[in-house]
Amino acid sequence: MSGLYAQGPNRAFNMKLNPQGVTQWIKLYPFEWMMYAKEAANGDFISVGTGSSQLYIIRTDNQGNLIWSKRIDGLGTTSLYLYELNNGDIMVACIGVGNGKDISLCRLDANGNFLWGKAYRDWE
Repeated sequence: MSGLYAQGPNRAFNMKLNPQGVTQWIKLYPFEWMMYAKEAANGDFISVGTGSSQLYIIRTDNQGNLIWSKRIDGLGTTSLYLYELNNGDIMVACIGVGNGKDISLCRLDANGNFLWGKAYRDWE
């Protein structure tokens, strides 16, 4: 589970619940808002957040401890979807670049290295 927590510099959060809904852990991160989190095939968590008009992608271990954090510029600030490919690469779909109706995609490898990004403009 991801979201926005109160005020302060560490407002974005991820939390893990057990099947009964009991909190296992909560971690705060130095972004404005965590929009989406997904459990990776190896048990890590991959999350997308935003802060200062930037998109952030983070990977944490299964306890929410940060493994890596990447800032992605120029592809929008609102994530729509996050997907882990079979080889461990990460795809993120976003909106908010250009006229706000544009869609962008980016791909990172499992270590957070940026592979490519592309904005698809004026698709209406």
